[in-house]
Amino acid sequence: MQNLAILNLPGPEFLNVFGLVVILVLAATYLCIRFADRTDRRPPPPVPQSPDAMEVAFLQGGVNQVIRTLIYDLAQRGFVALAAEDHVIPTEKQPEPGELTAMETRLLEAVQAKPKAHALFEDRGLRRWLLEQLAPLRAQLAAEELIKPKSVKIWRRRAQIGGTLIIVGLALAKIYVEWTAGAVNVAYLVFLAAASVASLFALAYVLTRTHASRRGHAYLDAMRLAYGGRLKEAVGHIGSPGPEARAFHGAALFLRRRRCSPKPSVAVPEAMAPIAEQVAAAVAATAERAMVASAIETPPLGSGLGYRPQFRADLFAHRDEVDFIEIIADHYLDASKEKLAELELLRAHFPLVAHGLDLSIGSADGVDTCYLDKVAALIERIDPPWWSEHLCFTRAGGISIGHLASMPYTQEAIDVVTRNVEVVRRRIKTPLILENITCVVRIPGGEMDEPEFLARTLEATGCGWLCDVANMHVNVTNFGADLERDFERWPWDRLVQIHYAGGRERDGLLIDSHDAATSDAVWRLYERVIARAPVKAVILERDEKMPPFGELIDEVARARRSLVENGRWR
Repeated sequence: MQNLAILNLPGPEFLNVFGLVVILVLAATYLCIRFADRTDRRPPPPVPQSPDAMEVAFLQGGVNQVIRTLIYDLAQRGFVALAAEDHVIPTEKQPEPGELTAMETRLLEAVQAKPKAHALFEDRGLRRWLLEQLAPLRAQLAAEELIKPKSVKIWRRRAQIGGTLIIVGLALAKIYVEWTAGAVNVAYLVFLAAASVASLFALAYVLTRTHASRRGHAYLDAMRLAYGGRLKEAVGHIGSPGPEARAFHGAALFLRRRRCSPKPSVAVPEAMAPIAEQVAAAVAATAERAMVASAIETPPLGSGLGYRPQFRADLFAHRDEVDFIEIIADHYLDASKEKLAELELLRAHFPLVAHGLDLSIGSADGVDTCYLDKVAALIERIDPPWWSEHLCFTRAGGISIGHLASMPYTQEAIDVVTRNVEVVRRRIKTPLILENITCVVRIPGGEMDEPEFLARTLEATGCGWLCDVANMHVNVTNFGADLERDFERWPWDRLVQIHYAGGRERDGLLIDSHDAATSDAVWRLYERVIARAPVKAVILERDEKMPPFGELIDEVARARRSLVENGRWR
């Protein structure tokens, strides 16, 4: 052993080598644990429409998080109240028979017996009982690869044992060499070895302390994005004031809204007043998000024009008269160098929004992930405040049907759109708004009319609305709907953007052909909408029979005047 060169190095040089060995051991530990969890090879499952609080809590932090969530739920419903010094106090409110789940009932009994929050977390009997109750959920999460696989624990132990043997073995070998050479001051090596082993175990703990696998973390991230942004931000601060807020720290964001009975007034200790205010703010933020999910925090863009290459030169010559432009996203997917150069030119001179054609958000087959990836790359490149798509389907059975097909006005169709929107949101963080389209025929079996279908779809998805007033006018006219009666039933609180355009009549039907000047009837509807609801942007669409560019500019200017007169634009 004494013949090993590394063991005969002087103290400072040996410490350098020892430090390098420790770093390599820590790096190897990280890689072993990291690659033991390969669940991210599969995409996360779709975000559910009604997330389960226990599922989320268990993924976030196991039994401890389940206990926090149950306390949070009981406190929100008035059965317990938080007090100073980490106390959870039962209130006088008694649950009705069947009002509480078995886990809620057991935790309420535990609170009555052990009013300190930390005692609940340390109650082994309660934890064992909760684990038994959560066994089916745990099995389901394991089957879906949402919790860490057993291989992570196996490789963690291997890395800990192997790393400890390497570190301690090297330190003991050096101590033996120094001791036989007559040196007695080896305490520093003992300390370094102990600190290194402690660092190894701390790293392993940090890497494995959460229950969620890599796929599970992606699943949680998707749900936070879809449902919990504001509430997460508000509740996230509750853990900071002190130990009295421990029960609220990290509470699940998706508690079930099952009961509507009024809660008794419970006195909140002065020390807990800031906590109560933050909880109230969290609840209010959630309600606000549910009511105005389409609110996009960006200044209005004004009156713009749908970009077409035919008038590029005129557009740049009159760019001061166009506030922003809307590009067709599909024109820049798999684009040539020339098209990409055009896109960069437009970016340099105009605010941009993107309008998609072929996402097929209403397809029961789901969205095409390859197409979605291309759209995501475009959105990332131009960074618009929002982007839009048509509320329709363009593919069925894996076959492109070549046009925007209207959907059946049914709850099943709404569920399809909701699932697809969640898939899109996991890939594209920029807000998505949906456009109402024209209908050639109404699909039989509808359960509601267009205003209700659109309103319920936007409510379910949380998307904003791109209101095409020309399409609305076409559908109302062709199907004989009563716009005066139904005007207030459209989801004006979701309005973000407006399209207007001209069309033509053929065989007694109006067609949204985008090949003529905007009609007086569409202008009247446009002005009524502008007066009725705030809007951030309006776009003129023109695709065929291009007039002199000045006529387009006149329409853009007329649309802007209405915005200004109604206080929607500067």
